[in-house]
Amino acid sequence: MIRIDFVIDGEMEQLIADRVRAGGFASAEEYVESVLTQHFMPPDPPNIEELILDGLASGEGEECTPEYWERQKAEFLARHGVKAP
Repeated sequence: MIRIDFVIDGEMEQLIADRVRAGGFASAEEYVESVLTQHFMPPDPPNIEELILDGLASGEGEECTPEYWERQKAEFLARHGVKAP
């Protein structure tokens, strides 16, 4: 285990105190440890089997023809406010 001591004051101190209260942490140390853990630990991989089952349960499929991909592209560009090339 590594022990790190440092001082935080001013605006940062208030921000951390607010996060401790809002997040239900027991202390600032617990909050900082949580932030570091989230930053350095990779997220859990998605459950592929669950995703496949969700896809199968989502309804009838659609054949991916060139026309399908053109519609997908047009919808994407419109949704993001980009003019088609």
